[in-house]
Amino acid sequence: MKSKTSCFNFTLFRKNVTLFWPLWAIYLLALLFTIPGSLWLRFQYILKWNREISQSDAYEVVGNVLDLQTGLLIVCAMALLTGMAVFHYLFQARSANMMHAFPVTRGELYVTNLITGLAFLIVPLILTFLFGVMVCLGFGAPHVEYLGIWLVVMVAYAVFMFSLVVFCVMLTGQMFAVPVFFLVGNLIYVGICALVRLVVVSMGYGLSFEGFRVFEASWLSPLYYLMRRVFFRVHYALDGVDKIYRCDGITFVGGGAVAIYFAVGLVLLAASYLIYKKRQMEKAGDLVVFSCLKPVLRWGVGIGIGVFLAWLGEYVVYDAMNHFSVAFYLVEWTLFGALGFLIAEMFVQKKFKVFSKRLFGEGAAFLVLMLAIFGGSYYEAYKETCYIPEADQIESVSVDDYINVKVNGDEIDSVMEMHRLAVENRDVMREYANGDEESRWFSITYKLKNGKTVSRRYNYPIKDETLALTEKLLAFESDPEHFVPGFLPGLYEMEDQYDYASLQIYDSDWYYSENREADGADVQKLVKAIQRDVEEGNLQSSILYPPKALGGGKKSYAAYLEVRAQRQYMDEIEQSDSYYANVGAFVYYYGDDESGYMEDAMYNNSDIWICFNEDCTNIIDALLDTGLLESVDELVLEE
Repeated sequence: MKSKTSCFNFTLFRKNVTLFWPLWAIYLLALLFTIPGSLWLRFQYILKWNREISQSDAYEVVGNVLDLQTGLLIVCAMALLTGMAVFHYLFQARSANMMHAFPVTRGELYVTNLITGLAFLIVPLILTFLFGVMVCLGFGAPHVEYLGIWLVVMVAYAVFMFSLVVFCVMLTGQMFAVPVFFLVGNLIYVGICALVRLVVVSMGYGLSFEGFRVFEASWLSPLYYLMRRVFFRVHYALDGVDKIYRCDGITFVGGGAVAIYFAVGLVLLAASYLIYKKRQMEKAGDLVVFSCLKPVLRWGVGIGIGVFLAWLGEYVVYDAMNHFSVAFYLVEWTLFGALGFLIAEMFVQKKFKVFSKRLFGEGAAFLVLMLAIFGGSYYEAYKETCYIPEADQIESVSVDDYINVKVNGDEIDSVMEMHRLAVENRDVMREYANGDEESRWFSITYKLKNGKTVSRRYNYPIKDETLALTEKLLAFESDPEHFVPGFLPGLYEMEDQYDYASLQIYDSDWYYSENREADGADVQKLVKAIQRDVEEGNLQSSILYPPKALGGGKKSYAAYLEVRAQRQYMDEIEQSDSYYANVGAFVYYYGDDESGYMEDAMYNNSDIWICFNEDCTNIIDALLDTGLLESVDELVLEE
């Protein structure tokens, strides 16, 4: 009679369920609270104030509750715990040898544990889906197809994340290393980019962490990529009758990414099985169970630790030195590189005595690589510091000092000239960056025609070497064509809609004194006065704080003048895929950029809220004419 070979061991499966059912229960409760529980609570809240749940309400509730980002985090945590639990015997030599001494093959062990883990992950998802459907149908919300999409996405997440955990388990013999390897596998791109940015930005000048892009391969960090690229988008449309934005649909975004990661997960499961068959059980307890991976781990961890410590050392002493010579960098990177290599070696060998002839030879090669990384970073920092895009590559450019000004066309040349002056005087600016001299900040952001952005930020002292830059920047921002859209949007476009004004008066220490109000024709007088002071350049001297070297430095009055227009609702939202929040009379618009992040901007902002000084003669005359001031003596200069 032929023997029967099985790939599944029911006894082992039952034992796993008996031992680890609390994980299953906690995971199920978390999912039930997140989806059906949230649906029930939100529908109940709507019925508290309305007789029935409208289609718009149903769309909005379902779209907001099906938070794929939260579900991904829950699945990640459960996959990690489940993987370590069902393969726990691989982390101790005694239990590993005992388990494999039983009349059961490695293939049977692997498949049984795999099915156990996936059952722990997927069955609660199915139960959550069923309860969610019952809640929706019970409240008359028929949009259960989105719950079906949620289930498919969560199952794909579960397969991929569990496969990554299993793959990490097969490479290591230490349980504590599994979550570390799992996080590295999920966030390696983010970590490398962050480290490169920190190093290059610290070596350069004018660079910003957010504005410096390394390379576009975010798919190498699955958790980061999926959090940004996979989501439900809720659509809103303006109701022409009630002038209220109502939800009219839901769109799922990121299906292609989910399918690809699901396929990768299946490949990882197959690869993990092959690794399991080759795994030596006596390696249980080692950081990595395959000798060929030890140099990779040693060099990878060593470089990461060495580069991070080098950056940290620069950061600690930067305030004292402001700028470092190449010799300083070489010494520092050599010392911290050697330290990082030794730390990595100690982890791999699990002991402190790691010195050997081999170590010195490999360490020397490692330091050569460290210095090569330094050279590349230093060159990149210098190149980025001096980089100015070509004019024909630029679509628009924004300058942000005391106000934000966006220009395009021929005006781009004037911004590029200011940028060139900043680059040419970077040594002076860096030398006095943390000094006591009067200084200012400004930033330049280019939007290129290829869709990319280039950002620079400078702290420059008011000195002879930078006076030309200061003068050009002040003249650029003082130009009414730049000053009005940058600081007073709506001053001309909505001038006939301003219907309220107030003057808030304080003492010299800015303690509140009183508020005086005006309306009707008096408001229009104040608006015209503000326009004239802008056109004559008077208000700019109060808002932009010109330095004393350029005839500025005058104190403002301790008072605020507010002029307000009746806000209007937008006739339509500019993008069909958009979010909104209607708060009082304000309308906020939220649009998605290509990465899925939410950006917000306020439309129809028609408030004018300004301080003013003695130069603003038109405003002062209008305040006296409207009766908001009886005498200029009522105003005091700020301390």
